Amino acid sequence: MFSNFTQPMLELFASSLWETIVMVGISGLVGALMGVPLGVYLRLTDAGGVLQNVAANRVVGGIVNALRSTPFIILLVAIIPLT
Repeated sequence: MFSNFTQPMLELFASSLWETIVMVGISGLVGALMGVPLGVYLRLTDAGGVLQNVAANRVVGGIVNALRSTPFIILLVAIIPLT
């Protein structure tokens, strides 16, 4: 009885696991490719940095901070019906 059920579930689990690994890998790669240059730019343009440009640093830093808080805001909106 369980052998007929177990094999399709194992195949589904394996394919779902692979899809999850691929999605995490792609998002990690995209995040690193975008985050590392932005972080280096913010560090270089900070006050006392090699390419000191405080105005550009504040603008880019504000954008980064706004984007960084977006998942938390989405979570807050998603749990409103539960409270």
